[in-house]
Amino acid sequence: MKAPIILKATEKTIQNEIVNNISPLFRNKEGKYLGYSFKQEVELPELRRFEDGYKILMPISSKKDPIKAVYEMAHEFIHLIAPIQRHLINSFEEGLATKFQLDFIVRYRFRLKDNRFYHEAALEKIQNEFPNYFEVYNDILALEQLYGQSIYKLSKALFDNEKILSFGNINPYILKKETGLCSEDKLFERLSSKFYSR
Repeated sequence: MKAPIILKATEKTIQNEIVNNISPLFRNKEGKYLGYSFKQEVELPELRRFEDGYKILMPISSKKDPIKAVYEMAHEFIHLIAPIQRHLINSFEEGLATKFQLDFIVRYRFRLKDNRFYHEAALEKIQNEFPNYFEVYNDILALEQLYGQSIYKLSKALFDNEKILSFGNINPYILKKETGLCSEDKLFERLSSKFYSR
């Protein structure tokens, strides 16, 4: 089955999962979702702002690989919760997006030719080729362990829905209350700092 067909069937599932389990801020008035497209000039998937909203752009190579396309889309949808300029994204948001895409793709139980599951190979690739993403992913796992339950439940509590529409504004009071982690801790410092992809 072609990627666009699978993606059309999966888009709504991803959106509903984010709204129900991660953040009610998804697709706020500043983040109208315009859909996705495959572009020859795009090397890595990205969320791009246009005059009337945001679109997910994916490499043309993903058009022939439905599992890869779903995996990429899941990551970019997290950035749609409360879109901000790319250079302002913090490590918490990037770590959450990486965890979500890995968790989401697990449900497909898709195996590669070497018999590994897709999500296992994907995590290995992140570790080897994108060490900064791997680091923030592990920070998210550490935060989840501190919290004692799903990071997605914590994510839902961390933002002031009335005033804060940016991942750059993690609510430190709720974070300390829920996990014991405060702004003096190195983990908080790392997660709230600006994310550098390389």
